[in-house]
Amino acid sequence: MKDFLAHLRARQMRTLIVTNAHRDGLNLKLQETGLDKLVDDIIVSHDFRLPKEDPQFWHEMQKVEPLIRPRLCWWMIACQCWSLPANTALVTC
Repeated sequence: MKDFLAHLRARQMRTLIVTNAHRDGLNLKLQETGLDKLVDDIIVSHDFRLPKEDPQFWHEMQKVEPLIRPRLCWWMIACQCWSLPANTALVTC
């Protein structure tokens, strides 16, 4: 995943991670992986009080990061890539 994110960054694409993880668990993961240093932002579904699986979450998230007609492309198992405006990529896991 680090190579993939580095590739997107090299292409000057805005990158986001969207997660259902609780902040405490996420912080532990980020300490181990350093992925927060490879992306522009991390959006935590708990901040919206909705899981990513709830369609309302994506409506609320669009207020922070507007999506342009999501287009799925699968990268690794259970990860989704969405197309976003202005050279932006989003990986959700």
